[in-house]
Amino acid sequence: MFQYCLYKIDEKPYCCWELDVKKRNIEFLNKIDWEYFIFQSELFGKELDGENKQKAALAIRNIYHHAMETFFLLVCSTLQAPYCVYAWMFHAKTGDIRNVIRKLTKSDNSLFTNFRLEEKDWQSLSSMIHFINVSAEYKIPNQKELAKQFTRLWSSLSERFLDDYSIKEYNAIKHGLRTSIGGFTVNIGPKGTLNVPERHNEWRSLGSSEFGSSFYVIEQLINASIRDNPNYQSTRYHLNWNPKLLVDVIKLIAISINNFVNFLKFINGVEPEKTPYFIPETDELFNNYWEYTHSLSQMKFDIDIKPEQIQPFGSQEIISFFEKQNQ
Repeated sequence: MFQYCLYKIDEKPYCCWELDVKKRNIEFLNKIDWEYFIFQSELFGKELDGENKQKAALAIRNIYHHAMETFFLLVCSTLQAPYCVYAWMFHAKTGDIRNVIRKLTKSDNSLFTNFRLEEKDWQSLSSMIHFINVSAEYKIPNQKELAKQFTRLWSSLSERFLDDYSIKEYNAIKHGLRTSIGGFTVNIGPKGTLNVPERHNEWRSLGSSEFGSSFYVIEQLINASIRDNPNYQSTRYHLNWNPKLLVDVIKLIAISINNFVNFLKFINGVEPEKTPYFIPETDELFNNYWEYTHSLSQMKFDIDIKPEQIQPFGSQEIISFFEKQNQ
């Protein structure tokens, strides 16, 4: 006899059929290697003081994005398909992940979940993952304080995961490596002193970083008069970040992945002794994370082209141009 599991991806209903749903689910969960991200980040972290430090920094940034994507994919599948995690994770699209995380971050009670959470927010989810007010034979040291720390972490990470600059940066890194490595500096000073070196001591820095990335994004020119608007311009984005602190952030994300996986294995029937949580020995990792958040971290700088400054083309005009070229 075949078994089935019903689930939703955001608001769309699905059904997955298997010979043994629970067995396949546990097999899949056993294959998730949370230490992979720590291994990679620490490997490149050793190069941050060497001649290839900028390449190592970009590699760490990519690992950070990859770990974030994996974690939030796991969060979504936990909420909506805890007994068929593999189906949700393989079937969902990036937009689905963001929709679910956006609803959770906004405490949107329209979010479908398989659990009766007190509130559909990060605090309630963290309480569940850490077995606060849950009748289960699973004990975690200092679980209430730990739940608070991870609530704060996951809530903050979700804001970065949904941030437009962060999304564009990850796409620029993983699709064609369209990034330039290195951070940016913003200085301000009195008018007329830009080309007067002896007055540069009057300038003040608003923020800077040795490490970061910059990349181009092609963005559509807004023009309501053209129905199918093919007019775009490039805009340059800049981000600053600290790769050494990112290594610690990646550790926290990896620990979160491990604890979610073991929560899922436990509720799928695996014995508690085979589903150990990983607990940071001190609060240092959490403290380092919050230090990472304080910086001039991003900016967009370019000339905005307005439709009234140009003569925008319609799609048919462009097609006609190339048809004439080929005659």
